[in-house]
Amino acid sequence: MKRSGSFTTTASENARHDQLSSFPSSLDRRPDGGQRRSTRLVFAFLLLTVAHGVHAQVVRFERVAEGVYAHIGELGGRTAANQGLNANIGLVLTPGGAVLIDAGATARSAQRVHEAVRQVTSLPVKWVINTAGPDQGLDLGGVTFEFRHRGGAHTSGDMLVWLPQSRVLFSGDVVYVERLLGVIPVSRTLPWLATFAEIERLAPGRIVPGHGRVTDLKTAQADTRDYLTALRSHMKTAVDDGQDISAAVKAFDARRWLHLLNAAELMPGNASRTYLELERE
Repeated sequence: MKRSGSFTTTASENARHDQLSSFPSSLDRRPDGGQRRSTRLVFAFLLLTVAHGVHAQVVRFERVAEGVYAHIGELGGRTAANQGLNANIGLVLTPGGAVLIDAGATARSAQRVHEAVRQVTSLPVKWVINTAGPDQGLDLGGVTFEFRHRGGAHTSGDMLVWLPQSRVLFSGDVVYVERLLGVIPVSRTLPWLATFAEIERLAPGRIVPGHGRVTDLKTAQADTRDYLTALRSHMKTAVDDGQDISAAVKAFDARRWLHLLNAAELMPGNASRTYLELERE
């Protein structure tokens, strides 16, 4: 956990500004043919710059509960266009200041988050919480935040941020809805399900997932818990029976989750990594 700091211009932004400002002097030194070619390059560069701004991810916080807001990131992966803002971000207002839960992937995206916060409140951002860390509880500005870590999920540090007063849970990458979750090389599906069981014990009224719109427990169970449970059950049987990994991957019945975004792309990798995890257990 870290205190928020000021937003600064990145080195890459300065470099781009320097590159753009150098074009006029370059044109002055070139012969006519070179000027025409350089003019076309400048025009193309400006078009790309404008297009980048037009398609940049818009950060907008929507109300979840009294004093609790969330920005819902894009459902796809991180790209230059969305500036890495494909995950959800939380904003909690307290009498002592604002609290951000995750804050963007780059300095440029952090600036967009900062601007979006100003559309909601004039309170200063006093604290920034990263949804990866140990169990603890804190009182921030009179609002209770409880952090629950049960061994990780999508990554080993994934944790839950629980607001008991408003019964809102920020799940980080423990919960995916609307898009298929990703089992990556560092994921562990067993503690992932143990962490999900903690969510069920808390019984939140609203869940702000790591990816997807603000949701309820029933939807989170269907899109995250049920998929992981079925995947582990199938792969455990395959490993116990000595079935080849490729045959086990092909045999998994994924029809219930094919409606989720990225399902066709992520299914094979998720299945093979879960098979390998079950082999090690």
